[in-house]
Amino acid sequence: MLHPHDVIYEGAHIGDDFTAHSHAVVREHCRVGNRVILQNGVVVRGDGFGFAKRADGTHYKIVRAQARLPPAVAGRITFTFLPC
Repeated sequence: MLHPHDVIYEGAHIGDDFTAHSHAVVREHCRVGNRVILQNGVVVRGDGFGFAKRADGTHYKIVRAQARLPPAVAGRITFTFLPC
């Protein structure tokens, strides 16, 4: 089930019994499993705060790691956006 202003990018794979509340985003080439609920404003595979400071004071981008959840856990997750 999709709600207003959700965005599912081309190449994303969505499982069965999927719910995305308003303004949720699933970026390209992401896989979202079965029985997943995305809460308002969630961005799956967004860059977030992916920068770190070097000793000389300049910044560099941190490459995203890809993590896999165990199948017993993957189908029971609710993602929630927490504003700063």
